[in-house]
Amino acid sequence: MGSGVTTAGKGHTALRAGEEIAASVVMTEHDYGSAPTPGALDAAAARIQQLEETVKELTRAVTAEVQRNEFFLFCCRVAAGLQEKVLADMFQSSSEFLFTAV
Repeated sequence: MGSGVTTAGKGHTALRAGEEIAASVVMTEHDYGSAPTPGALDAAAARIQQLEETVKELTRAVTAEVQRNEFFLFCCRVAAGLQEKVLADMFQSSSEFLFTAV
């Protein structure tokens, strides 16, 4: 290693003597003793709350759609007298899936 060139670990850039590089670039492992930047936890908590609200909204929407589909299939079965196998073939699904709640 001539002319003052030092090598860094895997994935690091070689540095010349006297050159510095930011610690965040060199650090490859988590420093469990360091504190998070101010506000980082607040931002993370706010993001988690937003994601939880989004999940609740999507769950409500999916549940409502499933209930509408089940009701439609139930009406087809009762009103038209269609058998489970016929409905499963019509809607390209298995009869076990279509009539789990009916």
